[in-house]
Amino acid sequence: MKKIFLYSGVLLSMLSLVSCDESFNNWAELKTNEAATNGAYGLNFAASGVDVDMSSVTIPDSVDLVKVTKASDEVQSVIVKTVTLNGFDVTKYCVIKDATARMSTKQLDSLATVSLKSQKCEKRALDVDATAAAVLQDGTAVQVVGKVTQNETPIPTPEVDSKGYYLLGDVNGNGWTPNRPVMMTETAAGSNVYKATVTTNGNSNWFKFYGASTLKGVDGSATTWDDANQSQYGCAINGDEAKFNFVTWGDAVQTAVIAGSGTWIVTFDANNWTYSVSSPVLYLAGDCNGWKQTEPFASADGSNFWGFAYLNNNGFKFCSEKSWDGTNYGAGFSTAGNADNISLPEGNDEGFYKIVLNLDAKTLELTPITTIGIIGDATPNGWDASTPMTYSKADGAWVINDAQLKDGELKFRANDGWDINWGGTPDALTQGGANMKVAAGTYDIKLYA
Repeated sequence: MKKIFLYSGVLLSMLSLVSCDESFNNWAELKTNEAATNGAYGLNFAASGVDVDMSSVTIPDSVDLVKVTKASDEVQSVIVKTVTLNGFDVTKYCVIKDATARMSTKQLDSLATVSLKSQKCEKRALDVDATAAAVLQDGTAVQVVGKVTQNETPIPTPEVDSKGYYLLGDVNGNGWTPNRPVMMTETAAGSNVYKATVTTNGNSNWFKFYGASTLKGVDGSATTWDDANQSQYGCAINGDEAKFNFVTWGDAVQTAVIAGSGTWIVTFDANNWTYSVSSPVLYLAGDCNGWKQTEPFASADGSNFWGFAYLNNNGFKFCSEKSWDGTNYGAGFSTAGNADNISLPEGNDEGFYKIVLNLDAKTLELTPITTIGIIGDATPNGWDASTPMTYSKADGAWVINDAQLKDGELKFRANDGWDINWGGTPDALTQGGANMKVAAGTYDIKLYA
């Protein structure tokens, strides 16, 4: 009787063996196939022309985010229908009056911060895309799209603490004791990004960040709450369990929460004034897998990750969560909401790859896996050569059917070499693991990487 082996989860060393606007009654007649760009039909899209500076004493309450003007009599009427900011639909946050979409400056600042995932105090050139619907003099309804740029600068952020940052709270068993800080480590000299690996034991584990300049005595052993509270940072909503969040300071500081017990990587970004809490796992999402976070990547330290995936030339990203709600890394390891996708290097073809990345050094290594096979005295070619498997995109697995095996041992290896090979047990494959014993028989084998 033929036996079916399904090998799964090589990546994480796991294996399984189983068998609001004004309406017009003609908009419904809009001919979207007649969509045109800025300037068509004499319609022009204009920005506010106001550089919004949130720290200015003369900041306006609101600005015309986009305004559509008519340069000819060809158009009878026009109305703005949709507005996006850095790719995010913000139509519901606009007050739309005919050909003008207006937004409050506070709302603009908030949406810019969310879309860019940054509070960095610098002038930001925001991409505003709008769709307008127009009725021509002959009664034809048409659609026109346009793009403008809105400049905006958020409020100043605190000075970066030259001595770094530390955590206090329900982490590492230290508790809320100011003279027992959990120090964070800067990822690289001058990066202003700090990390700490922490453990939690409860369901709700409360914590805050503190500037290390407040520490007193050796290793902070003389620090009091009066010292620590001079430079404390948190979140906007008390008890917020968000895995990615914006840092607050001053009177707005509330206490953040890590939900659940386990080991976590806490990152404090003093460039963008954000923080994140993540398991030491990343997920790849791209055109290759339907933009779903289905390909996990393992790490021992939260910085160096490795794994395997089938990639094509249509882009991918790495995500800290099994959704788009966490920190997402695009081209150049940018975490901005509108970051470009990562692409295969020029000359690399679609195929299966070993992927190694370092978040701190911002490096990405791709090793093509052209073959995977079984090898060992239980296989047809013994230990002299691999018996090749075939990659199935439909199954997302390397497959060999009707393999005639003998009593003996086997392993998996890539590229007909030993640099990449797996062994161990059906529920725990590891790189360089032990040979696996099998009984003689005819097998269908699938290796899920």
